[in-house]
Amino acid sequence: MSRQIDTMHMPLKRRNMKVVIVSASRAMQMLGYSPYHMKEVLLHGSGHMKVLIEAIRAEHNRFSGIQRYRKEDYAKWFANYDVSRVHRLTQRVQSLTGPQCLIEVPFFMGSEAIEAYVDDPDVKFILTERDPDRWVSSINNTVAGVVQMASAFPIRLLKHFNDDLYYFFLLNELIYASISDCTLPGDAENRPNMRRNYMSYIAMVKRTVPSDRLCQIQLENGLGWNEICPFLGIDVPDEEYPRGNEPAKFQALVGDWLRPRMASAALKLAGLVTVSATAGAGLWVCRKTVKAAVSTGLAALSRP
Repeated sequence: MSRQIDTMHMPLKRRNMKVVIVSASRAMQMLGYSPYHMKEVLLHGSGHMKVLIEAIRAEHNRFSGIQRYRKEDYAKWFANYDVSRVHRLTQRVQSLTGPQCLIEVPFFMGSEAIEAYVDDPDVKFILTERDPDRWVSSINNTVAGVVQMASAFPIRLLKHFNDDLYYFFLLNELIYASISDCTLPGDAENRPNMRRNYMSYIAMVKRTVPSDRLCQIQLENGLGWNEICPFLGIDVPDEEYPRGNEPAKFQALVGDWLRPRMASAALKLAGLVTVSATAGAGLWVCRKTVKAAVSTGLAALSRP
Protein backbone atom coordinates (compact mmCIF):
# COMPACT_ATOMS: atom_id res chain seq x y z
CA MET A 1 0.00 0.00 0.00
CA SER A 2 1.43 3.34 -1.05
CA ARG A 3 1.97 5.83 1.78
CA GLN A 4 1.87 9.61 2.01
CA ILE A 5 5.34 9.66 3.58
CA ASP A 6 6.73 7.91 0.49
CA THR A 7 5.85 10.97 -1.61
CA MET A 8 8.30 13.06 0.42
CA HIS A 9 11.85 13.25 -0.91
CA MET A 10 14.99 13.01 1.18
CA PRO A 11 17.03 16.22 0.76
CA LEU A 12 20.64 15.95 -0.38
CA LYS A 13 21.76 17.29 3.00
CA ARG A 14 19.86 16.03 6.00
CA ARG A 15 20.35 15.96 9.75
CA ASN A 16 21.12 12.73 11.59
CA MET A 17 18.97 12.13 14.65
CA LYS A 18 20.87 12.52 17.89
CA VAL A 19 18.55 13.27 20.91
CA VAL A 20 15.02 13.71 22.51
CA ILE A 21 12.79 16.45 24.39
CA VAL A 22 11.61 19.86 25.63
CA SER A 23 8.11 21.22 25.38
CA ALA A 24 8.55 24.88 24.59
CA SER A 25 9.36 25.61 20.97
CA ARG A 26 9.92 29.29 21.82
CA ALA A 27 12.66 28.25 24.23
CA MET A 28 14.33 26.23 21.48
CA GLN A 29 14.20 29.23 19.16
CA MET A 30 15.92 31.31 21.83
CA LEU A 31 18.67 28.69 21.97
CA GLY A 32 19.22 29.08 18.22
CA TYR A 33 17.26 26.10 16.89
CA SER A 34 14.60 25.93 14.16
CA PRO A 35 11.67 24.07 15.72
CA TYR A 36 9.14 21.87 13.97
CA HIS A 37 5.97 21.69 16.03
CA MET A 38 2.20 21.73 15.49
CA LYS A 39 2.33 25.30 14.19
CA GLU A 40 4.67 24.13 11.44
CA VAL A 41 2.26 21.32 10.59
CA LEU A 42 -0.46 23.93 10.09
CA LEU A 43 1.79 26.24 8.06
CA HIS A 44 2.70 23.38 5.71
CA GLY A 45 -1.00 22.70 5.17
CA SER A 46 -2.72 19.48 4.22
CA GLY A 47 0.45 17.78 2.96
CA HIS A 48 2.11 17.54 6.38
CA MET A 49 -1.23 16.92 8.09
CA LYS A 50 -1.75 13.89 5.84
CA VAL A 51 1.65 12.53 6.87
CA LEU A 52 0.86 12.91 10.57
CA ILE A 53 -2.60 11.37 10.06
CA GLU A 54 -1.00 8.42 8.29
CA ALA A 55 1.57 7.94 11.05
CA ILE A 56 -1.15 7.92 13.72
CA ARG A 57 -3.29 5.44 11.80
CA ALA A 58 -0.31 3.16 11.24
CA GLU A 59 0.46 3.20 14.97
CA HIS A 60 -3.04 2.80 16.38
CA ASN A 61 -5.00 0.86 13.74
CA ARG A 62 -3.62 -2.61 13.09
CA PHE A 63 -6.14 -3.08 10.28
CA SER A 64 -5.21 0.10 8.41
CA GLY A 65 -2.88 -1.73 6.04
CA ILE A 66 -0.34 1.07 6.52
CA GLN A 67 3.25 0.13 7.34
CA ARG A 68 4.43 1.82 10.51
CA TYR A 69 6.94 4.61 10.12
CA ARG A 70 10.58 3.71 10.53
CA LYS A 71 13.70 5.71 11.23
CA GLU A 72 14.18 6.61 7.57
CA ASP A 73 10.60 7.87 7.37
CA TYR A 74 11.11 10.21 10.33
CA ALA A 75 14.37 11.37 8.76
CA LYS A 76 12.51 12.49 5.63
CA TRP A 77 9.71 14.08 7.61
CA PHE A 78 11.93 16.23 9.84
CA ALA A 79 14.91 16.58 7.52
CA ASN A 80 14.76 20.37 7.23
CA TYR A 81 14.24 21.20 10.90
CA ASP A 82 16.37 21.38 14.04
CA VAL A 83 13.52 20.83 16.47
CA SER A 84 10.23 19.10 15.93
CA ARG A 85 7.49 19.51 18.51
CA VAL A 86 4.01 18.05 18.67
CA HIS A 87 3.52 17.24 22.30
CA ARG A 88 5.68 16.18 25.18
CA LEU A 89 8.70 14.32 23.93
CA THR A 90 11.61 15.44 21.78
CA GLN A 91 14.67 14.13 20.07
CA ARG A 92 18.02 15.72 19.73
CA VAL A 93 19.66 15.72 16.34
CA GLN A 94 23.28 15.86 15.20
CA SER A 95 23.61 17.97 12.06
CA LEU A 96 25.99 16.74 9.41
CA THR A 97 27.56 20.18 9.20
CA GLY A 98 26.24 22.17 12.16
CA PRO A 99 25.34 22.08 15.84
CA GLN A 100 23.27 19.49 17.62
CA CYS A 101 19.53 20.04 17.55
CA LEU A 102 16.25 18.62 18.80
CA ILE A 103 13.31 16.79 17.31
CA GLU A 104 10.22 16.12 19.42
CA VAL A 105 8.31 12.85 19.33
CA PRO A 106 4.55 13.18 19.84
CA PHE A 107 2.86 11.28 22.65
CA PHE A 108 0.24 9.84 20.31
CA MET A 109 2.89 8.27 18.05
CA GLY A 110 3.44 5.46 20.56
CA SER A 111 6.63 3.49 21.09
CA GLU A 112 7.77 3.19 17.47
CA ALA A 113 9.22 6.70 17.30
CA ILE A 114 11.18 6.15 20.52
CA GLU A 115 12.42 2.69 19.59
CA ALA A 116 13.61 4.01 16.22
CA TYR A 117 16.43 5.88 17.99
CA VAL A 118 16.96 4.16 21.31
CA ASP A 119 19.62 1.82 19.87
CA ASP A 120 21.81 4.79 18.94
CA PRO A 121 24.13 5.37 21.94
CA ASP A 122 24.62 9.01 20.89
CA VAL A 123 20.95 9.84 21.30
CA LYS A 124 19.89 11.45 24.60
CA PHE A 125 16.32 11.75 25.83
CA ILE A 126 14.61 14.40 27.95
CA LEU A 127 11.23 13.49 29.37
CA THR A 128 8.93 16.15 30.82
CA GLU A 129 6.24 14.77 33.06
CA ARG A 130 3.30 16.57 34.57
CA ASP A 131 0.51 15.67 36.94
CA PRO A 132 -1.69 13.24 34.94
CA ASP A 133 -4.95 14.94 35.93
CA ARG A 134 -3.61 18.34 34.88
CA TRP A 135 -2.42 16.84 31.63
CA VAL A 136 -5.89 15.45 30.93
CA SER A 137 -7.47 18.83 31.67
CA SER A 138 -4.98 20.53 29.34
CA ILE A 139 -5.84 18.20 26.47
CA ASN A 140 -9.56 18.63 27.10
CA ASN A 141 -9.09 22.42 27.05
CA THR A 142 -7.32 22.35 23.68
CA VAL A 143 -7.61 19.37 21.33
CA ALA A 144 -11.05 18.34 22.62
CA GLY A 145 -12.39 21.81 21.83
CA VAL A 146 -11.28 21.45 18.21
CA VAL A 147 -12.92 18.01 18.02
CA GLN A 148 -16.19 19.47 19.28
CA MET A 149 -15.96 22.27 16.71
CA ALA A 150 -15.60 19.68 13.93
CA SER A 151 -19.06 18.22 14.56
CA ALA A 152 -20.85 21.56 14.97
CA PHE A 153 -22.52 23.60 12.24
CA PRO A 154 -21.25 25.19 10.04
CA ILE A 155 -17.80 23.57 10.33
CA ARG A 156 -19.13 20.07 9.78
CA LEU A 157 -20.25 21.36 6.36
CA LEU A 158 -17.51 23.87 5.52
CA LYS A 159 -14.63 21.47 6.18
CA HIS A 160 -15.60 19.57 3.02
CA PHE A 161 -14.89 22.67 0.92
CA ASN A 162 -11.29 23.29 2.02
CA ASP A 163 -8.55 20.63 2.19
CA ASP A 164 -6.69 22.33 5.03
CA LEU A 165 -9.86 22.48 7.13
CA TYR A 166 -10.80 18.89 6.38
CA TYR A 167 -7.44 17.40 7.32
CA PHE A 168 -6.98 19.73 10.29
CA PHE A 169 -10.17 18.52 11.94
CA LEU A 170 -9.54 14.90 10.92
CA LEU A 171 -6.06 15.11 12.45
CA ASN A 172 -7.36 16.47 15.74
CA GLU A 173 -10.10 13.85 15.85
CA LEU A 174 -7.53 11.07 15.37
CA ILE A 175 -5.16 12.54 17.94
CA TYR A 176 -7.90 12.83 20.53
CA ALA A 177 -9.31 9.37 19.77
CA SER A 178 -5.86 7.81 20.20
CA ILE A 179 -5.43 9.55 23.56
CA SER A 180 -8.94 8.97 24.91
CA ASP A 181 -9.73 5.53 23.45
CA CYS A 182 -12.46 7.07 21.29
CA THR A 183 -14.30 8.71 24.20
CA LEU A 184 -15.39 12.35 24.45
CA PRO A 185 -15.25 14.90 27.29
CA GLY A 186 -18.02 14.11 29.73
CA ASP A 187 -18.03 10.38 29.01
CA ALA A 188 -17.62 8.28 32.13
CA GLU A 189 -14.41 6.65 30.86
CA ASN A 190 -12.91 9.75 29.24
CA ARG A 191 -10.62 11.02 31.98
CA PRO A 192 -9.69 7.54 33.32
CA ASN A 193 -8.75 6.40 29.80
CA MET A 194 -6.63 9.47 29.10
CA ARG A 195 -4.94 9.30 32.48
CA ARG A 196 -4.12 5.61 32.04
CA ASN A 197 -2.77 6.08 28.51
CA TYR A 198 -0.60 9.00 29.58
CA MET A 199 0.88 7.13 32.54
CA SER A 200 1.43 4.07 30.37
CA TYR A 201 3.34 6.15 27.83
CA ILE A 202 5.54 7.75 30.49
CA ALA A 203 6.29 4.30 31.91
CA MET A 204 7.14 3.00 28.44
CA VAL A 205 9.68 5.77 27.88
CA LYS A 206 11.35 5.13 31.24
CA ARG A 207 11.39 1.41 30.55
CA THR A 208 12.73 1.74 27.00
CA VAL A 209 15.38 4.44 27.35
CA PRO A 210 18.60 3.66 29.28
CA SER A 211 18.65 5.66 32.52
CA ASP A 212 22.05 7.20 31.79
CA ARG A 213 20.66 8.79 28.61
CA LEU A 214 17.37 9.97 30.08
CA CYS A 215 16.81 13.32 31.80
CA GLN A 216 13.49 13.40 33.67
CA ILE A 217 11.80 16.72 34.46
CA GLN A 218 8.66 17.02 36.58
CA LEU A 219 6.83 20.05 35.19
CA GLU A 220 5.27 20.99 38.54
CA ASN A 221 8.76 21.22 40.05
CA GLY A 222 9.79 23.78 37.47
CA LEU A 223 11.00 23.83 33.88
CA GLY A 224 13.57 26.36 32.79
CA TRP A 225 17.04 26.87 31.41
CA ASN A 226 18.71 25.20 34.40
CA GLU A 227 16.77 22.00 33.75
CA ILE A 228 17.48 21.97 30.00
CA CYS A 229 20.80 23.57 29.14
CA PRO A 230 23.24 21.47 31.24
CA PHE A 231 21.87 18.28 29.74
CA LEU A 232 22.21 19.70 26.23
CA GLY A 233 25.69 21.03 26.92
CA ILE A 234 24.55 24.59 26.20
CA ASP A 235 25.26 27.75 28.19
CA VAL A 236 22.28 29.20 30.06
CA PRO A 237 21.02 32.28 28.13
CA ASP A 238 20.71 35.70 29.74
CA GLU A 239 17.11 35.95 28.55
CA GLU A 240 14.32 34.82 30.85
CA TYR A 241 12.81 31.42 30.06
CA PRO A 242 9.60 31.97 28.05
CA ARG A 243 6.37 31.53 30.00
CA GLY A 244 2.77 31.89 28.96
CA ASN A 245 -0.78 30.63 29.00
CA GLU A 246 -0.62 27.60 26.70
CA PRO A 247 -4.43 27.28 26.23
CA ALA A 248 -4.57 30.99 25.33
CA LYS A 249 -1.73 30.57 22.82
CA PHE A 250 -3.45 27.53 21.35
CA GLN A 251 -6.73 29.42 21.06
CA ALA A 252 -5.07 32.37 19.29
CA LEU A 253 -3.13 30.11 16.90
CA VAL A 254 -6.17 28.06 15.94
CA GLY A 255 -8.39 31.12 15.55
CA ASP A 256 -5.93 32.95 13.29
CA TRP A 257 -5.42 29.84 11.19
CA LEU A 258 -9.11 28.91 10.89
CA ARG A 259 -10.68 32.24 9.93
CA PRO A 260 -9.31 32.68 6.37
CA ARG A 261 -9.83 29.01 5.52
CA MET A 262 -13.39 29.03 6.78
CA ALA A 263 -14.07 32.19 4.79
CA SER A 264 -12.60 30.54 1.69
CA ALA A 265 -14.74 27.44 2.24
CA ALA A 266 -17.83 29.59 2.69
CA LEU A 267 -17.15 31.38 -0.61
CA LYS A 268 -16.65 28.06 -2.39
CA LEU A 269 -19.87 26.72 -0.94
CA ALA A 270 -21.75 29.86 -1.95
CA GLY A 271 -20.33 29.54 -5.46
CA LEU A 272 -22.10 26.21 -5.83
CA VAL A 273 -25.44 27.88 -5.26
CA THR A 274 -27.31 29.37 -8.19
CA VAL A 275 -26.38 33.04 -8.56
CA SER A 276 -29.46 34.84 -7.32
CA ALA A 277 -30.66 37.05 -4.53
CA THR A 278 -31.13 33.93 -2.48
CA ALA A 279 -27.52 32.95 -3.11
CA GLY A 280 -26.35 36.40 -2.05
CA ALA A 281 -28.34 36.18 1.13
CA GLY A 282 -26.98 32.71 1.72
CA LEU A 283 -23.41 33.97 1.36
CA TRP A 284 -24.07 36.78 3.84
CA VAL A 285 -25.55 34.32 6.32
CA CYS A 286 -22.63 31.96 5.77
CA ARG A 287 -20.10 34.70 6.54
CA LYS A 288 -21.96 35.68 9.69
CA THR A 289 -22.20 32.05 10.74
CA VAL A 290 -18.48 31.48 10.16
CA LYS A 291 -17.63 34.41 12.43
CA ALA A 292 -19.99 33.20 15.14
CA ALA A 293 -18.80 29.60 14.85
CA VAL A 294 -15.13 30.53 15.26
CA SER A 295 -15.91 32.74 18.27
CA THR A 296 -18.07 30.08 19.91
CA GLY A 297 -15.65 27.27 19.17
CA LEU A 298 -12.61 29.14 20.46
CA ALA A 299 -14.45 30.10 23.62
CA ALA A 300 -14.93 26.38 24.24
CA LEU A 301 -11.16 25.87 24.10
CA SER A 302 -10.60 28.05 27.16
CA ARG A 303 -13.11 26.35 29.43
CA PRO A 304 -11.57 25.12 32.72
